Amino acid sequence: MKVRPAHPGERPALAAAAARAGSAYTPDGELVLVAVDDHEQVVGWLSGTLAGAYPGPGAPCPPPHGYVQAVVVAPGARRRGYGHTLLAMFVSRARQAGVQWLFAAPDEGPGVEARAAWLASAGWEPVDDPGEAWPVMGRWTTPRPCGRHAV
Repeated sequence: MKVRPAHPGERPALAAAAARAGSAYTPDGELVLVAVDDHEQVVGWLSGTLAGAYPGPGAPCPPPHGYVQAVVVAPGARRRGYGHTLLAMFVSRARQAGVQWLFAAPDEGPGVEARAAWLASAGWEPVDDPGEAWPVMGRWTTPRPCGRHAV
């Protein structure tokens, strides 16, 4: 399993793969990572930004905040670690860029509980934001800085 940045011109094919997987999301973030299998076939992608700002009251530190816009894995490649590996690489890239905190808002459609549980299994925690019907999930890119409260 390998994760790499998306190649120039690869985004339309990633969007088509998302549609085939039943996702309405497109890879339109500033940072798009792809997961490839042992045959160099793209089996998933993550789209995000490292220059975001969480709009709710629960951000534990000032921006910039990293934002995971979407994680899409082909149905036949799910439950093999591709999604978690994409998230881990995004966390690593954010840390390298000096971003301390990340957030993701699980799609509130059917299956939101499973999406929030999946993020929790990768080390993400609910963000205290009473305005959200379902929890926004957040995580630090390094051990929590001294003097900061928990997410």
